[in-house]
Amino acid sequence: PHSPLLSIGRRIVRGCWAARRSGRTAPNRTRPSGLRVEAVIEKYPRVETVQVYPELPEPTAVPALYFTDADNNTDERARESLIWRANLDGKERQGVITLLNANSPNGIVVDVVNRKIYWTSTFASGSVQRANLDGSDTLAIVSALGTPNGLALDVVNRKIYWVTWPRPAGPGKIMWANLDGNGLDAQDCITTGLNQPWGLAVDVAGGKIYWADRSERKVGCANLDCSEPEDIITDVLTYPRHIALGIR
Repeated sequence: PHSPLLSIGRRIVRGCWAARRSGRTAPNRTRPSGLRVEAVIEKYPRVETVQVYPELPEPTAVPALYFTDADNNTDERARESLIWRANLDGKERQGVITLLNANSPNGIVVDVVNRKIYWTSTFASGSVQRANLDGSDTLAIVSALGTPNGLALDVVNRKIYWVTWPRPAGPGKIMWANLDGNGLDAQDCITTGLNQPWGLAVDVAGGKIYWADRSERKVGCANLDCSEPEDIITDVLTYPRHIALGIR
């Protein structure tokens, strides 16, 4: 695999390289310009992680914002929610997906590698849905989920994770499925120690998934294969919901 973005310590370098966490390089991997991975690692000796993704199909692809806009009309039959797309400056805004009735969109993630949008649809359908970036070929890949919320992608290992709560009440859980499938392979990931998990984040290089549980007032994590779940922040929090990975 090749990568349009190479994560080196606290730097993000644009290119097409591949390497392992140990620092070993994949043989014969070069940039179009001929700069080898070894040269990058030599220049940045603190290299610790390289997130490897397949190369983007269109090198000239334009960055864009995708965001949900839920209609809270009290008459569910009259609801018309949207998923919007816009330039990073907010211009050229357009609705790419219209969701009728009670199919209210919630969490959303974009798979830029395979040019797909994924979102959770709450209330009536209780599903994880997918479409192309232009809004075509909308498909509910997993249904009857209760109240699904946050979701996250692991495009390297081809997995999608999401949180969901049962209806009308009960403890929530984290589920996962293969990105290449149609959702029939969906299975439970984390089912214990949770109440109302909300946001999710995936650290592919570190091999971890993180979540925030608003009811239990804690942040937890587990391995990407769902093993060894643990609470890592259990005090000071009042109502944790969303979670994201970054640098400091």
